[in-house]
Amino acid sequence: MAQWAEAIREAVPPAGILNVVDLGCGTGRFTQLLAGVYDAEIVGIDPSQKMLAQAERLADNHHIRFLSGPAESIPLPDQSADLLFLSMVWHHIEDKDKAFFEFARVLRRPGYVVLRTATTETNEEIECFRSFPEALETERRRTSTRNELKAEFEKHDFTTHAELTVPQKFAGSPAEYYQKISLRNLSSLQGLPDDVFHTGLARFQPYCESLRQDHPIYEPVDLFAFKLEA
Repeated sequence: MAQWAEAIREAVPPAGILNVVDLGCGTGRFTQLLAGVYDAEIVGIDPSQKMLAQAERLADNHHIRFLSGPAESIPLPDQSADLLFLSMVWHHIEDKDKAFFEFARVLRRPGYVVLRTATTETNEEIECFRSFPEALETERRRTSTRNELKAEFEKHDFTTHAELTVPQKFAGSPAEYYQKISLRNLSSLQGLPDDVFHTGLARFQPYCESLRQDHPIYEPVDLFAFKLEA
């Protein structure tokens, strides 16, 4: 996670960031990373009580609070923030205009939105999409391109402050990677019919078994920082 800490620090300097909201915090691993970068109160929000319970067990920083909330559907809580960190929820938010209204309401000016999203230009290279070509098409449909993403934010008075591609450790070993795919933890695979999913899984398993079993699996993820001007 060292690359993540460095990248986030580069995208949004810690000075002046007093409150952070992590929308869609999941298990809290990125929330904890933010706590290591910013000397700030961090609030992690997720709709899953199971995820929040796991996040609370893992958290070792007393500046982190975890709340249940509709991470994919907005609205945000009534709390002013200097930084909103969107943990892969942007593409699940259907009413984008309402989302921007909520961002502007919650963010101090100037404030930042940091968005972690799939790397659309390189996701064809990820091995699971070769095994699940139908999933790649699903991913393409649900994911904005870089230019579309930037245009959405700039239309609502945000300026592009930084954009980086960062390696994200998806699994500690091929066995864990295969397990995650088989549990349908990739949102791109969740909507596939069962027969298509199991056919793809059969294609994918030999690839996983061919890798060194102590070899971590990394996937590229885009990190955008947008600034809401004063």
